[in-house]
Amino acid sequence: MFHRIGRHIELTEAGRAFLQEAKAVLARVEAAELTLAELGELKRGVLNLAASQTIASYWLPRHLVSFRRNHPGIDIRLAIGNTTQAVRAGAEELVEIGFVEPSFLLSSTANPLERLDSPPDCRPRRSHVILNI
Repeated sequence: MFHRIGRHIELTEAGRAFLQEAKAVLARVEAAELTLAELGELKRGVLNLAASQTIASYWLPRHLVSFRRNHPGIDIRLAIGNTTQAVRAGAEELVEIGFVEPSFLLSSTANPLERLDSPPDCRPRRSHVILNI
């Protein structure tokens, strides 16, 4: 990898090739660290949302515009469906946030997931939120 010449060293051809690759690896590590930092600081990433048709049509657009203005590096993916579909998407962790009407969550049924035909497995695995608007 190197030749000793008196008190100095000189890289061999293999040493120069290795040095070039090592610098490239370190640059990729630095880029990966930057990516993680940006994701943690809402500078970059993907936000998956689900919303009922009513919420998606009337309430959500102005909030998405504001969020996009404040976080231009975040890609927003919005799934629009009926209320049950939005709740299921959140419960099954297909989205980070689900938006539904208050009437769905504030009914006589203690657990809104009981209203689903086949309630999903809701054991905690990662954060997900259902917001009633």
